Amino acid sequence: KGFPETTTLDELEEFFEDKGKCVNIKMRKTLGEIRTFKGSVFVEFETKEEADAFVARKDLKFKENELTCMTRDEYLKSKRGNRNSGMNTSSTDEDKTAVKKESQKGDEYPKGRVIHFSGAGDQTSREDIKEIFGVEGCTVKWVTFSKGDKEGFVRFTNDGGAEKSMKAVLEKNDNKLKLRGEETTLRVIEGDEEKDYWKKTREDMENFHKNKKGGKKPYRGNMKRGRQDNKTKEEPPVKQAKSDTQQ
Repeated sequence: KGFPETTTLDELEEFFEDKGKCVNIKMRKTLGEIRTFKGSVFVEFETKEEADAFVARKDLKFKENELTCMTRDEYLKSKRGNRNSGMNTSSTDEDKTAVKKESQKGDEYPKGRVIHFSGAGDQTSREDIKEIFGVEGCTVKWVTFSKGDKEGFVRFTNDGGAEKSMKAVLEKNDNKLKLRGEETTLRVIEGDEEKDYWKKTREDMENFHKNKKGGKKPYRGNMKRGRQDNKTKEEPPVKQAKSDTQQ
């Protein structure tokens, strides 16, 4: 805990990206009609070793904010201690529910951040798309598109950013946007399509971590074999030297 209340899920994903293989992030929020981020999260790593390594880090910070980290067991133990000592535990039920759900992947995802577009000129680039949709108050986080594709997705950093950007872009272009000469259709994805988009995004992140880790192994293996080869080559002269001495 210790994250600013304005922190977004995208920022959390970036923060945990190099801290081990993170498979799920649960942002804890207040109860009520308007739910706001409480500044703490439940994070699930792929292995216990990765979780322990993260908790063991010293002086962990998010931007300029110092963070407090503990394992799930330590967290629940502290909550039980507070309850037994008579301290205010009005959020205990919420905390227990959050812990039970922390391993349920895909239940939580940002809303209203993604535009789907179809119809793009052959020379359309990701830079073109970023420039067009990055209107005031709407920061483009990621563009899923390759040159030559006819459709793709634009993801924003803030909830509701997709609708705001789309309206601004259409108003600026008399409701007829063209990408490199091709008339383009825009829509904000919702419902199951939006959920599937975030599921696919998280799967891609997991695969990225797997490939990144896998790429290091051959290098280590070659180094190890190299040391063994050097040792083998050096042994005969040493043995020969001993023989000469004995003679």
